[in-house]
Amino acid sequence: MREGLAQYAVDIGGRVVSISWKIPRSARYIATANIFSAAFNVPALGQYDFGVAGNQNAVVLPLQPNSVYLLERMSVSGDISEENYTDALDLSVADRLPRLSLRRLLDGASVYETPLMLPGYVSQQESSAWVLSARSGDALTATLTGRLNQTAPLVGRAFVRLTVSFSVYAIESTIYMRAFLDSQGLDLGDLVARS
Repeated sequence: MREGLAQYAVDIGGRVVSISWKIPRSARYIATANIFSAAFNVPALGQYDFGVAGNQNAVVLPLQPNSVYLLERMSVSGDISEENYTDALDLSVADRLPRLSLRRLLDGASVYETPLMLPGYVSQQESSAWVLSARSGDALTATLTGRLNQTAPLVGRAFVRLTVSFSVYAIESTIYMRAFLDSQGLDLGDLVARS
């Protein structure tokens, strides 16, 4: 078994506790990539707006029943320089900062408590989250919202595109699935007490 692929540091009563998850060697690595586009002046005048229908519920990964998926790392890049991206961020209203929401398709359940803010490009940022679905036809979906202003370096650009990719491990083991589901009923205190 591999260890340390997903490791968390948790502060419990002033004490930092590290929790490591073990991933079976048979886990299948999956690299995903989604491209999100924002057109100039559509629908927000003078801006590139990611909050359009084409950027909602984009399928990141089909989810198979009886599989556990670990989203381990995330990368974000674009077709403009990072400096031009950060200079173009619309900070006039908090909700306009680009943000990414991940959900399961069939029940709309969020993967992360809050959307992931994208104040700049990131490379292989730890973003550990577990996803599973017991239903056929389910998928992990992503929705990107937010706006960029058209700054001088962007004049003449009809579109701005962001690419978001995840490093995912698919674990397809009934023994692991049972153990994983059993651990979901425990709170952090129980997990720490067992270690």
